[in-house]
Amino acid sequence: MSKILYIAFICCVTQLLTAQKASPPALDLEPVPHFLQTPVDGNMIQPTGVAINSKGHIFAFNKGNRQLMEFDAAGQYIRSFGHGIFKDPHGLRIDREDNIWTTDLVSHLVIKMNSAGKVLMVLGENGTSGLYNETRDMVLFFKPADIAIARNGDIFVADGYGNHRVVRMDKNGKLIKSWGEKGSGPGQFDNPHNIVLDHRDQVYIADRNNARIQVFDKEGKHLKTWADVGKPWGLAFSPERNLYMTDGDNEKILKLDLAGNILGEFKGGTGTEVGQFRAAHGIAVGPGEELYVTEVLNWRIQKLIQHWKKGDWHRLTTNNASHHRHESAFVELDGKFYALGGRNTRKVDIFDPNTNTWSQGADSPQEIHHFQAIAYQGEIWVIGAFTGPYPKEEPIEFIHVYSPSADRWRVAGKLPEGRERGAAGVTIYQDKFYLLCGNTEGHYTGHNTWFDEFDPKTSTWKTLPDAPNTRDHFQTAIIDGKLYAVGGRNTSGKTKHVMDLTVAAVDVYDFATGKWSTLPSNANFPTLRAGTTSVVHGDRLIVMGGESDTQVPAHSEVEAYDVSDGKWHSLPAMLEGRHGTQAILYKGKVYIAGGSADRGGGPELKSIDCWHLKK
Repeated sequence: MSKILYIAFICCVTQLLTAQKASPPALDLEPVPHFLQTPVDGNMIQPTGVAINSKGHIFAFNKGNRQLMEFDAAGQYIRSFGHGIFKDPHGLRIDREDNIWTTDLVSHLVIKMNSAGKVLMVLGENGTSGLYNETRDMVLFFKPADIAIARNGDIFVADGYGNHRVVRMDKNGKLIKSWGEKGSGPGQFDNPHNIVLDHRDQVYIADRNNARIQVFDKEGKHLKTWADVGKPWGLAFSPERNLYMTDGDNEKILKLDLAGNILGEFKGGTGTEVGQFRAAHGIAVGPGEELYVTEVLNWRIQKLIQHWKKGDWHRLTTNNASHHRHESAFVELDGKFYALGGRNTRKVDIFDPNTNTWSQGADSPQEIHHFQAIAYQGEIWVIGAFTGPYPKEEPIEFIHVYSPSADRWRVAGKLPEGRERGAAGVTIYQDKFYLLCGNTEGHYTGHNTWFDEFDPKTSTWKTLPDAPNTRDHFQTAIIDGKLYAVGGRNTSGKTKHVMDLTVAAVDVYDFATGKWSTLPSNANFPTLRAGTTSVVHGDRLIVMGGESDTQVPAHSEVEAYDVSDGKWHSLPAMLEGRHGTQAILYKGKVYIAGGSADRGGGPELKSIDCWHLKK
C-alpha cells in the first residue's frame, strides 16, 4: 500500500511540475479598439501582412480593394498603392532603408518597392512556380510566404507553401544558396511560413505545420530547434531584440528571448471581441514594443499596447518615442528630462513627465558619448566625454553646455591640458565641478587616478590629490560632503581586457579634509560591473544596471550603500537591465531611459522605466 501511495505521490509531483513548466508568465497587452482608420472603400479583407517603417507608419497588406495601405503612427489613413500588382497578397516587410517587400501566393513573386511605391525589383516569374529557371539564370518560387533582408542586403525568402525551403540571394537577386525540403527533421520544413533575422544575421523560421521554430546561421547550418512554442504563424523582432510570435491555431501571442525562453504569453482566445483572434497571422512591433497583429478571419489588424511591470518598476507608455542611444546621458532640469549624447547621434530628446511626451532640442555640436551630464544653473554641462568610434575613441577637450531656455549649445572652456579623458565620473559640489579618473584613449588604454576641480565662474582648473584606484565607465555621487566612486573597470583593449578588470573597492573623498580613503573590504561593491548609473536618496547611494564579462545581458541589479550603517543592501531589480546611461531621481521616483540591453553596443533602448522609490 505504501508503495502505491509513493507512486501516486511521484505522479502528482510530476504532473504539478509539468503544469508549472507549461504556464509561462502572462504578457500584459491592452488592445486598442478600431485603431486603424480605413477609408470607406478600404475594407481590410483577409489581411496577412503588417509592417512598420522608420517613421512609425503602419503598412497593411490585404486582399481588399486597397491591397497595400499606409497609416500614420496615430492610425490615420495616408494612402494606398500597388493597385494591379498583387493577386494574392501574403508577406510584407520593410527594410532599414524603408523599402517595401512583398510576397504573392498566386503570382509566385517577391517584389521590392521604394517608400513611394515604385517597383525596384521583381524576383521570380509571374504565374510560374518552380525552383530555378536555368535558361534565364533566375530563382523561381512556389507560393513564397515571407522575406527578410540582412544587414548587407542579402535577401532571404521563406519559399513556404509549395517548395518548403529557404532561399538566400544577394542584394541583386542572384542565388547564393537554398536549403530545406518537406519533412520533419532538422533543416526540413512543412510550410516555412515566416522568416526573420537577428542582429547576428541568424535566421529564424516559423516552421508552421511542424509546430516549431528552427534557427540557422546565414549559411543554412542548423543551430537549434524550439519545439515547445505552439504553432508559429508570424514572427517579428522588436528593436530591443525580443522575438514575438503569433500562433493562429491557438490564438495567442508569445514573447521569446534569443535563447527560445518564453518571456510572456497573451492568450487572446478565439472570438470577435477586442483582444480575441481568429487566425492571428502576421505581426509587427512598433518603437514602444506595441504590437500589430493581422487576423485573416476577422478581417482586421489589432494594435496591442504592452504594459511592463515588475514590483515597483514599470515602463511608461509615452505618446511618442525618443531616439535610440547608449553611452549617453539622462538628466533632469526644471521638471523636464533631457536625453543627450550617445554613439552615432547628435540628437537631444526632451521628456515631459506631466504629459509623457517627447520633444526635440537643438543637435549637439558633435557626437558626444561616455559622460555623466550635470544640470547646473539652468543649463546642462558635458565635461569629460569621448567622440568617435570604438576602440580608440578620442577625448573631447572642450566643455560643452546646452541651454534649454535658448535651445542652443555653447563652449564654456577646455579640459586641463594633458589630462583630457572620457568615461569619467563628474559631479558638482558647492558650485564647482569635479572630474574623476576616466580613460585617455577610449577602450584601448589610459585609465588613470586623476582628480580635477573646475570653477565655472573663473573657467580655471585645479589639480587635486589622485584617487586611490584607477577606474573608468562609472559615475560619482556626493553624500554629506563626501564624494563616492563606485564600480567601473580598467578598460584595456590594448591588453585584450576590455570588460573583465572591474573595480571592487569604493573610494571616498572628504571635501572637508581634502583626503581620500577606501572603504573596508567588507564594503566592496557587491556585484562587480561597469557602465552603472547612480542616484542619491537620503543616506543611500543607489547603484543600478551596468555591464560585465560575466553575462551577455546588461545587469539589472540595484544595490544601495547606506552611509549610516556602512553596508550594502539589495533593492528591487530593474525592469530590464541597462548600461551606458543615467538615472534621474524626481519627486520620489527614479526614471531611466536609453542605454543598451546587452553588454557592448546594443540593442540600444528608447524606452523609459520608472521606479517608485520607497524609504
